[in-house]
Amino acid sequence: KYLINFKKQKSILSGIYVAPYIKSAYFRSEGENGWHVQENGYYDENNLWIEEVGYYNSFSKEIKNIQGGLIMGAQLLFGDVISLEVFLGGGIQYAEVEGFNPDYYNTSDMKEYTGVIPKIGFNIGAAF
Repeated sequence: KYLINFKKQKSILSGIYVAPYIKSAYFRSEGENGWHVQENGYYDENNLWIEEVGYYNSFSKEIKNIQGGLIMGAQLLFGDVISLEVFLGGGIQYAEVEGFNPDYYNTSDMKEYTGVIPKIGFNIGAAF
């Protein structure tokens, strides 16, 4: 429900609003971080090439996160068809990470982050 409707707009889909939000996600990731050399290749005493010794560092991680907060926004309807919405707000995100060091993730744009998170964005849509 909109707190304030724009006077020029006849549609009930236009106005300013404040709303809570909640979001949950699950991610699973597996891969390799590249080749790690333990011993470089070399020529032995018989002038034969000995290949380097190394390994691929593989990883597997599982992320579960949930976030919730409050956003404020405005939505306009153009020609009773095109909808434009802009919003701003914030909330809190909590994440559980298995299989990887969670202390590495300290920025709010990462799925693995736990803490205060900003929300800003826009949506463009069609009304039917």
